[in-house]
Amino acid sequence: MGSIPECLKVHRLTITLYIRLSKGVHPSALIGALATALLLFLALEGGGGGEGWGRGSAFVHLGAFATHFGTQIWMTFFSGIVLFFGLPRKAFGAVQRLLFPVYFALNTGLGLLSLLTLPPDATHAQRFNLSLLIVCDILGSSVIVPAMVRTLGARGRLEGDRELEPKERAHLLRTSKEYAQQHAVFRRLHGACALVNLLAMACNAARLYHLAGRMVAT
Repeated sequence: MGSIPECLKVHRLTITLYIRLSKGVHPSALIGALATALLLFLALEGGGGGEGWGRGSAFVHLGAFATHFGTQIWMTFFSGIVLFFGLPRKAFGAVQRLLFPVYFALNTGLGLLSLLTLPPDATHAQRFNLSLLIVCDILGSSVIVPAMVRTLGARGRLEGDRELEPKERAHLLRTSKEYAQQHAVFRRLHGACALVNLLAMACNAARLYHLAGRMVAT
């Protein structure tokens, strides 16, 4: 999965950082980060005093929410667009195969932290909103993205190491039934991935609107 085709060697310096960072983020690292956040939460909560939404809960909740929403904005509107227009098609695919699993796994963990640290007076609508967000991220992390990565790899193997021109890809679509099938499956999975990502982002936008209302009310 991490190998770079021969035709992409000139772009190695451009994508090395993305690949190394993605390879370095193991699920155990995410678990460790979440455990650290929970320990910090417990430490701060112990000194908060009183009942209700303590300082530790607020700290972890706002930190998880801000990191989650910021990651979504960066990945969707900046990183993805810049890489799409700045890298060859195969290089872009190689980077995305490594980034997408980490992206959705991180978002799932941050969403769970946000839900677990909701204030006691949170409404059913707020809890449903964050639950829907987590469902979207779990679907992306455990169902859609793994299938999309496999399909992207299979399609890339059929294309070979050389960067194909648009006319060559169109010819391959017409002449290779297997390639056409892999391409169609990838498009459906990519659309589903975009849908759950945008829906999760909308949930975070709704959460931001609610938090802004709390700030105005205080």
